[in-house]
Amino acid sequence: MFIENNNETLSVDYFNASTAEISCGIYTVNGMVLAEQQETALGGAHSCSFDLSQYPQGIYLLRLIVNGQAYTEKVAKK
Repeated sequence: MFIENNNETLSVDYFNASTAEISCGIYTVNGMVLAEQQETALGGAHSCSFDLSQYPQGIYLLRLIVNGQAYTEKVAKK
């Protein structure tokens, strides 16, 4: 998983080996969902992106779930 954050847009690039159920979302540190995308992705390289311009500065959580396996990273908006 590769994360690119320019404080306005958050982009996440990821690779899955085979077809998978994907959920990609941005959450507050209190667990409130700000944005979420879901798809069935074929094997290969994929990405999801979120517009952060409407949110204040702070720490957010990025969660990528692939076939039930969750990956979470903290993201700072400055």
